[in-house]
Amino acid sequence: MSLIRLQPLEGRSDFARSLFWDNMLIGQPLPFALNCQEQFERFCIGWYLANPRDSVVAVNGNQIVGYALVCTDHESFKRSERRNIVVLAFAILGAVLSLRINRQSLEFFARRLFDSFSIVMSRRAIPDDVNVHAHVNVAHAHHDGTVARMLRDHIDTTCLGLGRSGWFGEMNAVGGSRIVGIQRVVGKVVSVSRNSTFSWLMGEPVSRLTTVRTVTDDQAA
Repeated sequence: MSLIRLQPLEGRSDFARSLFWDNMLIGQPLPFALNCQEQFERFCIGWYLANPRDSVVAVNGNQIVGYALVCTDHESFKRSERRNIVVLAFAILGAVLSLRINRQSLEFFARRLFDSFSIVMSRRAIPDDVNVHAHVNVAHAHHDGTVARMLRDHIDTTCLGLGRSGWFGEMNAVGGSRIVGIQRVVGKVVSVSRNSTFSWLMGEPVSRLTTVRTVTDDQAA
């Protein structure tokens, strides 16, 4: 019997932040000190932490081993994203002009900018009626699918409760190693693109998989 249980994100944001950074690079932290870290974190997960109603963490004993950060208000998310990208851009510019940015951080943000255009193109494959999205993260030691299925089921239940047709997300895979497993656990992979940032950091090709799951999907049940 699994000891893993889901709990609300509210009141556990610090643990989610820790997992975000510890698991940043497909199960491991970044291999360098990232400048403008606070602004980058806010851009990536700030909205979810400020609006935790639909999000959960997976807990094993006293340890958080995964989370599903769920957004059901796409317009609010986009407004926050636009604000946070401006804050991040000014922070990076300030660091560059004052010579307070290391070489790895500079390349990281340059590659992230390139990747952002790739993400926009990939999301064109998402059906118009799928407007719930989730940022899912599972600790590397729990990649057997158990935690992922629990988090997936929570997102499905959230969509059903709101009368939404489904949800989308993005995951990373070294080569094509995770595509079959992701489709079995999550849903359909609708787009595959190169993750320039992670490919650079990993020293091997890393793909970004855009996935769509409708709440009637039963292939992973």
